[in-house]
Amino acid sequence: MSFAEKIRSRRLELHMSQREVAELVPCHKNTVSDWEMGKIPTDFQMVAALERALKLETGTLYLAITNPATAQVRHRPARVVTVAQGHEASTVSV
Repeated sequence: MSFAEKIRSRRLELHMSQREVAELVPCHKNTVSDWEMGKIPTDFQMVAALERALKLETGTLYLAITNPATAQVRHRPARVVTVAQGHEASTVSV
């Protein structure tokens, strides 16, 4: 899967708009559109911010840029948090 395909598919999987991703990166929503159309960012800090915004493991998008034939989408594992309320405890994924 190409860099562009990974970004678009993960954004849609998370039910996010291009504008929402752009606000998290931060960048202009047209920049997100450019990435989804195949333009590769030259600033790898931006790639890292994009991975965080899309909740991907660090390096996932970098691998798609440098070695698209072998790159796989790796999602960040959910963190489990236990919240205590009085005598009861609840476990939630974040």
